[in-house]
Amino acid sequence: MTSAGLRAVLSLFLTCVASLLYAAPQVVSVHLLPPEFYVGDTVELRIILRSDEADTIRPPAVLPAVDWVFFHGARVEQRGGNHELRIFFSSFSPGTRTLPELDFGSYVLSGMKIHTSSILENEGELEDIRGQLYLPGTFTLLIITVLVVLIGPLALIAVSGILRERLRSAAVLLARKRPYWRLRRDLKELSSQALMMPDRDFYYRLSDSVRSYISRRTGWDCITTTIHEIRSMMQSLFPKGDIAMRLIHFLEYADMIKFAGVEAGSARKGDDILRLGELASAVEEECRLRDRDKQEDADVDI
Repeated sequence: MTSAGLRAVLSLFLTCVASLLYAAPQVVSVHLLPPEFYVGDTVELRIILRSDEADTIRPPAVLPAVDWVFFHGARVEQRGGNHELRIFFSSFSPGTRTLPELDFGSYVLSGMKIHTSSILENEGELEDIRGQLYLPGTFTLLIITVLVVLIGPLALIAVSGILRERLRSAAVLLARKRPYWRLRRDLKELSSQALMMPDRDFYYRLSDSVRSYISRRTGWDCITTTIHEIRSMMQSLFPKGDIAMRLIHFLEYADMIKFAGVEAGSARKGDDILRLGELASAVEEECRLRDRDKQEDADVDI
């Protein structure tokens, strides 16, 4: 072949190559959305192509099926004079892998490497299996429960005697105070009715309330006894002070109102109610001192 023939063949070859290069799509840009993704995430791969032959670029008829990546779909959209390839996939293999080839007609996607991150890469090696977790305070509650079960009966036995004694003392105190509270209630009622009640009726009720109080407080029967008997009784119970004499003077005066027809008047009624209230308070204080002395004597004997 002559030199002219060689030049002709070379020129034809270059023309064909230039034509082919001019027709091949050119990749303008490649993006992954999101740029960093993990195993199982759905990822979109966007590739912008520049090509003069619009009809030759079309979505793949069949998507490849491999075990480490799943293709959800692929489509081609026009963006001005360019083609945008949008490929949706999920990778299930951590690390850097190469996507299988995708045939878009005149453009074949091949050699595209992707990197799939994994949460385990950031956490290092897997930790050993942990033991059973408990709610906060579980061990404290368990210890308290054991102590209650073991020590509770012993503590209950130890305090039962003290508790029983306290209850007995409270019951005795309540029984001793009840007559005084009842007398105070009667005096309050009579005080509100003093002006409307006849003297005889008023002193009947007032002397009965006093006799009932003394009987309940001392244990001696002052309801059916005479003034003389009450005098002896009260002088033996309260040898010191004027409690006995104040009480006797009131009962004698009340008998004069009831049986001798003596008139008292509203002012005297009010004064007697006040005096009897003070007399009852003095009796309670005297009884309290006696109880205290008895308790101190009992403690000394023990």
